[in-house]
Amino acid sequence: MRVIGTWTGAQATALQHALRLTNEAFAEHLGVAVRTIANWHARPAMVPVPVLQQALDTAHRQADNDQQARFAQSFEGDRIVAGPVADPGALDHIGRDLHHAIDWLDESAGLPDGTTEASVLSRLGHLDQRTIRRLDRERSKVGRATLSDATAALYQPGIESGTHLYRAETGLGCITTTMLVRDSWLGQPVSLGAGNDRFELDRSPAEPIRLDALAQVAAANRMAEIVATGSRFFDAHLYALTGARFDHAGVSGSFRLGRFRDYALTTDLIATELVEAVATGQADWDHLPLRSRYLPDAGHALDLATRAPAGGVLSLFAAARPASRSGRPADYVLLVQERSGQVVNGNGQLAVIPKAFHQPLVNFTDDAHLSMTLQRELEEELFGRDDLELGGQGVADPIHPSRMSEPMRWLIDRPEPETWRMECTGLGVNILTGNYEFAALTAIHDEHWWDKFGGQVMANWEANHVQQYSTRDTSALSHLIHDQRWGNEGLFALIRGLLRLSQLGGERVAIPQISEET
Repeated sequence: MRVIGTWTGAQATALQHALRLTNEAFAEHLGVAVRTIANWHARPAMVPVPVLQQALDTAHRQADNDQQARFAQSFEGDRIVAGPVADPGALDHIGRDLHHAIDWLDESAGLPDGTTEASVLSRLGHLDQRTIRRLDRERSKVGRATLSDATAALYQPGIESGTHLYRAETGLGCITTTMLVRDSWLGQPVSLGAGNDRFELDRSPAEPIRLDALAQVAAANRMAEIVATGSRFFDAHLYALTGARFDHAGVSGSFRLGRFRDYALTTDLIATELVEAVATGQADWDHLPLRSRYLPDAGHALDLATRAPAGGVLSLFAAARPASRSGRPADYVLLVQERSGQVVNGNGQLAVIPKAFHQPLVNFTDDAHLSMTLQRELEEELFGRDDLELGGQGVADPIHPSRMSEPMRWLIDRPEPETWRMECTGLGVNILTGNYEFAALTAIHDEHWWDKFGGQVMANWEANHVQQYSTRDTSALSHLIHDQRWGNEGLFALIRGLLRLSQLGGERVAIPQISEET
């Protein structure tokens, strides 16, 4: 009889197939709810709780010889091969970066070549469109506030003095987030693009990533979902944050080069793991093996030097407008996006725009400035520069003045802060994802810019659509702040940006009363 040290969802499903039981019959056999069986199908990498480990041991031990033989045939070495398998041609159409990521998983887990590809094909065999829609429905039912509460329950006991989960309050109630912040990270805004953001690049090589069996299975499942949903996957360099400091001179720190692949197939998995655990009422450490591995406590989350997390820069965009003929007073127009299904792990979320990973374009040292990522993403996400998406597509200087869009050229030619400004409004570590997030405000104070270029502003593929909000519409802003579709980092940037804009915008701004908890 094959001995199972620790049962996973995949192994439990293989036992079910060997016993030739329906979901309902298998649930009755084990004494569990039918949804538990469905969860094992949907989450092959999950580890059932100890009492279910014992129930599976008993069911396995009581199986007759034929059932034991069928169960044994489900394995090739230590790998599950049972269940429907997608046609190998299903991977023929995927991009080079996805193929390389699949190979990288074999290497990082110390597996023979082709092991992860077989795992991806096996998972794809279960991911028909009906299953994908069901997974999306289940995940979408878990609101941001619920996730914030679950995250606080996991991490709050270990949060030290001078550090807190970011919260705010309006007349409509309290706003909780998963943004872990130091008090010093929420000081005075820092002007970007004026030499006040100073980051050094640490060029020492990172330690190779080593994956255990559980982490490899979870990553292979993520790859299968990316293929099945058609999400875009571009492997590129990222800036991994190893230190940050805010003081009277601005913001400074250090980055190390990482890769999107390394992030997307490791720490990025912990957000979905928690969402699914909350959806099934199992949001405790016993049901979160990936989170236990990658982000075990608040102290580890803030240990940037050791962890070197990936992350990004995101900005509330505000452009001054003159009064309208319909009677709207002069204001700022705010742009909010709903994220596209082509964005890995972001479908349907509200976010400020631009929102991007902090990553180099063509110069590893110069591009480490936060302002460089913001300028690039304004061009790409709002001003139509699709050529910037894949690293400039071989152009030596993709953001050279001669290549700038008209809206950006107008701004660059007028650098005075009374015309427009980019400011860093805070930093947080999102303990839902483990990512660092620099919040920013991009405010264009000269209303002639919107008159001239407002019709040229258009979001790229990352957004399903973009919604306008007026800084004079207090009621709409109140409801926007409390919308449960916000991603935590986006809400953090929205609130910080609104508070700063209220200091700059005079009578153009009438935001709701917002108080930040400290």
